[in-house]
Formats: sequence, structure tokens, C-alpha cells
Amino acid sequence: MRTFRLGLLGNSLGRMGSQAITFLIPLFLQLVFGYSALSAGLTLTPVALSAIFVKGIIPSVLGRYGYKMCLMFSTVIVGIAIGCLSLVTTHTPVYLIVMTLLLIGGFNSLRFTALSSITLADLPPEQSSSGNSLLSTSQQLAITFGVSLASVLIRLLESNETLVDAFKISFFVFGVITILSSGVFMQLRLKDGSNLI
Repeated sequence: MRTFRLGLLGNSLGRMGSQAITFLIPLFLQLVFGYSALSAGLTLTPVALSAIFVKGIIPSVLGRYGYKMCLMFSTVIVGIAIGCLSLVTTHTPVYLIVMTLLLIGGFNSLRFTALSSITLADLPPEQSSSGNSLLSTSQQLAITFGVSLASVLIRLLESNETLVDAFKISFFVFGVITILSSGVFMQLRLKDGSNLI
């Protein structure tokens, strides 16, 4: 199934970048800015709040713009927002960081909701259970790979760069990976997912 294959690939690449960021941001704030573990963790609150808020409008957004456009647009926005984290300094106003995290949370919510539904949309009923299991497994593997890649990247860069630069380069790299993953969704057809709306 074409949509299943594209959904698995897009889900894996997308989760790799997004989950690496939820690992990197608290570390960045603790190690570079001196935040406590609690403060750094609470900084991710806007991601969760915007994800919850956006859930209510996802069906109407998908109905209006379709899966292909929503997936391409949201993936690029998330990638740009992740890349913008590479510009954060000790002088960056907190509200700009919060706005960036709100964007990441909201558009990730749209993206992953759309991805989960379109991945399974065209599977015959007898394959739905195994397809859902494979989707869930691929998501967990992508999250693990993203966090592992982030750890390795920080470690490698730290030996040649300052810690601040290692984090900034990592944010940029994961932003680029996320933007490039939008290429997967270019292969979707405009009508894909229309049976779900």
C-alpha cells in the first residue's frame, strides 16, 4: 500500500527530528543556560499545551486543505522552528523561545495526527491490526534513533566546538532533517486521505 509505505517513512523521519528536540531542549537549557532540571522540563509545557489545543481543529484543517498540503506545510514549519532554536542565545527573550515551542507543539500535533490516520487509511480491515502494530513499532524505533543520534551528535561536536555551538549545530541539523522529510509527502496525491474527512 502506497499510503502505508509513505506514512511509515514520513512518521519515522518526522518523529526522529521532533523527539530529538524534546531531548535536546532541556539539556541545552540546563547545560548552557544553567536552568534547574525542573525549570528546563517546564519549558516544554508550551509544546504540550499547543498540541492539546490544536487537536480540536485538526479535522476541519484536514478537511479544508487535505492531507498532502497539511503534512508538507506542517513538516516545513516544524523544521524551520527547530532550526530557529540554533539562533537562541542567553539574550533571547523567553517569549520568543515559548512562541517557537508553541509552533513546534501545534504543528507536530497536526502532523502526527494526520500521519497516523493516513498511514492506516487504505489498509484492508484484515491488515489493520498488524499495520497498526508496525506503525507503533516504527514510531518507537524512530524516537529511539532520534534521541541516540542527538546524543552522538552532541558528543562528536563537543570535542571540536564549544558546548553552545554543539547544541546549535544539532538544532540546525535536526531542523534540516525535518524539512527534508517533507519530501516524502510530496509523493502523496491530493485525494489521499479524502475518505477520512
